[in-house]
Amino acid sequence: MSKNSVYFSLSDVDGKRGAKELKKGIGSMRGVLSVSVNSQKNNIAVDYDSSGVNPEQIEEKINELGWKISSSKEQDHIM
Repeated sequence: MSKNSVYFSLSDVDGKRGAKELKKGIGSMRGVLSVSVNSQKNNIAVDYDSSGVNPEQIEEKINELGWKISSSKEQDHIM
């Protein structure tokens, strides 16, 4: 298992309801290990297993859920 993280800045997260919807939608994807949403700063951090999902699929899911991504950044975990 190769654990990686990807960070997204969104145009607008709609408070707790938006954060909950994002966590549920992204968290249900195969290979996603954890999802953290900061609705005040409009940021999402996703830890994932790269053998199960990739950042492009996560980005596609965010778009499907109705949010626009303003930027993203990937980071590999080194153990």
